[in-house]
Amino acid sequence: MVWNFIMYFYRSAVNNRFFMKLFRTNNIDAVKTCQSEFGFKLPTTLLAYQKEKFLRKINQCDNYMLRLFRSVT
Repeated sequence: MVWNFIMYFYRSAVNNRFFMKLFRTNNIDAVKTCQSEFGFKLPTTLLAYQKEKFLRKINQCDNYMLRLFRSVT
């Protein structure tokens, strides 16, 4: 759990540093504004969204094997 926490902030710092170089600034507020204006999301956030979307679609699927699997778990 601690490792995931450390890796999240490491990836966040790497992405922030990339945007700092891209926009040639050291102002983190400007970087955060640019990220939000361009709709940039961290890979961990995107992965969580895609996982949630996938699970929602699986639950709505009317497949016999999936229903059987859901009843077992």
